[in-house]
Amino acid sequence: MIEFIKRTWPFIKPFWKQGLIGLILSIPLAAIKAGQAYIIKPIFDYGFSRTSSTEDAFFYAGILVAFALVNYPIRFFHFFLIKSVVEQGVCEIREKVNDKFQRLPVSFYSKTKQGELMSIAMNDTMLVSQGFKFAVDLVREPLTAVMLFGVMLFHDWQLTLVILAIIPLFILIFNFTGKWIKYYESFVRSQMGLLNHEVAEVLQGQKIIKAFNLQDFVGKRFRKALDKYIFYWKRYGRVEENAHPLVELVGAVGFAGVVVFAHSRIVSGELTNGAFISFIGTLALIMDPIRKYSDAVVRLNQAKASADRVFSILDTKEEQNTGTVTKDSFEAGIDFENITFSYGEGEVLKDFSLFVKKGERVALVGLSGSG
Repeated sequence: MIEFIKRTWPFIKPFWKQGLIGLILSIPLAAIKAGQAYIIKPIFDYGFSRTSSTEDAFFYAGILVAFALVNYPIRFFHFFLIKSVVEQGVCEIREKVNDKFQRLPVSFYSKTKQGELMSIAMNDTMLVSQGFKFAVDLVREPLTAVMLFGVMLFHDWQLTLVILAIIPLFILIFNFTGKWIKYYESFVRSQMGLLNHEVAEVLQGQKIIKAFNLQDFVGKRFRKALDKYIFYWKRYGRVEENAHPLVELVGAVGFAGVVVFAHSRIVSGELTNGAFISFIGTLALIMDPIRKYSDAVVRLNQAKASADRVFSILDTKEEQNTGTVTKDSFEAGIDFENITFSYGEGEVLKDFSLFVKKGERVALVGLSGSG
């Protein structure tokens, strides 16, 4: 993640103030969530007791409304600022990639498919920029979980220990799925680029395809590309779709342990009904940041895979500008000496020399399609 931030920081830097404000707003946003979870206990212990008054009901109802009113502007500015940074960042990355395209040698384009470059310029750049949003999620969601965990600890530290026992399992799930998602994502993106290239060739070469009756050949080639894409996507999809239910399964096991242990605590009078309901409510709420954290890990690894593809373009050696030569007069003729040219798969011209005298016309004639 550190390496990802270092590489993407130059594109986010112009908007760092918006990003910083959005990041700071994660703190009150998490605190509000914890406050909403905590208020459940006094509502059930005092607001719903036989001795409670109408004033008590209005008091706790007012607190709930107050939480919602404070949450509204904080949540709005937090997500709006983060998404603004993402959209502005993707424009910066695309501009950089487009500028790079202008400075790459012709030989690069003869070896790289057009559809793949389009996929990198549009799809991968978007995922890279969204990596900032997912990085913020990796800060906000654990912060929310820690504050909710504090509420649970305050209500009953012994029940909280049951939840602590399953945290190592969550860590193992995140590490395992994150590694494999990044691995397969790179193949999926590459195959998507090849599909884009196939479509572009079909659209641009319709006259040739129809003239030489190549419809079946083109269709089979496209089917082959689709099969290869599906091959990698299924492996990627298995890992991604296993991550979320696996997290929920582990959470359900922890929740079941809490229910069993809490029964004995309530019977012994060490835990009030209100505290238990608040604890369970907090436990249910804490599953949301855990799921979002899991999703952020998945998406951030997608962004890392896309970043590898984007920066492979940005790190490509550029065509050297040797300057221009201005010639004011044309006297003897034009002289080509030892010219060698290749499209990347073998030399088309090798040590080709030609002198064209002034006023002379020269035609190079060859077989159709020879270049």
